[in-house]
Amino acid sequence: MTFTIIAWRVLKSLRNDRRTLAFILIAPIAVMLVFGFAFQGELRDARIIVVSENQSIDSSLIIKHINPETFNIEFYNGNKEGALEEVRSGKAWMAIVIPKKFYEDLAVGRAVLEVYVDRSNVMVADRLLAQLSQDIAKVYVDLGFRPPLQVNITYVYGGEAGFMDAFMPGVLSIVIFFLSTLITLLSIVVERRTYTLYRLYATPISELDIVLGYSLAFSLIAALQVVELFAIGILLFDIKIKGNPLIAIVVGSLLAICGVNLGLLLSSIVRTEAQAPQVVPLVLLPSLLLSGVFWPVEAIPSFVRPLSYLIPPTYAVNAIRSIVTRGWGLQDVATDILALVVFATLFIVLGSLALRRRS
Repeated sequence: MTFTIIAWRVLKSLRNDRRTLAFILIAPIAVMLVFGFAFQGELRDARIIVVSENQSIDSSLIIKHINPETFNIEFYNGNKEGALEEVRSGKAWMAIVIPKKFYEDLAVGRAVLEVYVDRSNVMVADRLLAQLSQDIAKVYVDLGFRPPLQVNITYVYGGEAGFMDAFMPGVLSIVIFFLSTLITLLSIVVERRTYTLYRLYATPISELDIVLGYSLAFSLIAALQVVELFAIGILLFDIKIKGNPLIAIVVGSLLAICGVNLGLLLSSIVRTEAQAPQVVPLVLLPSLLLSGVFWPVEAIPSFVRPLSYLIPPTYAVNAIRSIVTRGWGLQDVATDILALVVFATLFIVLGSLALRRRS
């Protein structure tokens, strides 16, 4: 039958195209490994501060009931303001303050525990509060006291934040990174096939000029995409941006430069338009699963977690989320911006070398 002849022809062509065959065999394995490792972990090592306002009272009763796997506990003896500053600076997710008469009030069922929470990442904060509620309930069992133990929760950041407020920065970052990488990759492949790129090589234009030209174009496109996504989020999903959107535009533009030059790097191993989409899962899925878009980086298993910090969207997600929900300024997200600048510079150099090698 005719269709079997066509099927055989397709399979035969794949056999002769070893690069495509390798992508077909390797991509599912890589995707499944990343997906499995990223989603099998529990939230771990979330840094919290415990403060006892009465320095003569031992706080071990509370500390020993807090899950040591979920929480990374530090004790600030009587230093409430220092603990709150750790939360405000984003270095700790939570501060637990034990009032002076806590144990006296606990015995008569009117104890109050003060908890200050950074809810800039809704998924992390809500999970930590749920775990803390379970842990605090064990205090009653240990002492034989009866409830209630009142927990006064104060949100340092993100008190009004919803799921979309925490989710949108991730979507924005992935859209920019994915599109800039894929479109650059396809553009270079097409320009090679049509010999446009080779004609550029015949001019005095250098490989660095080509790389910088693509970077500039897509950084401007990324700025437009950030504006579009913010407009949709504000108008349709009632997202409230606490900080300066212009800083988010800068972050998005830097991420686009990273994506553009990653696309240039990938173009050195891709020869046809058909091969280009095959490498997309190898770029998109690690970025999607390891950068904190759907699941916090703290929940990724510790042996996989270092890979998160080798992915540019991780820094963009954190920076834009901090701008949106924490209201942070340029100085507060400088570390993330610096990381993106380093990635962008590295990718520009490698992209130039990749073009030079192919030329």
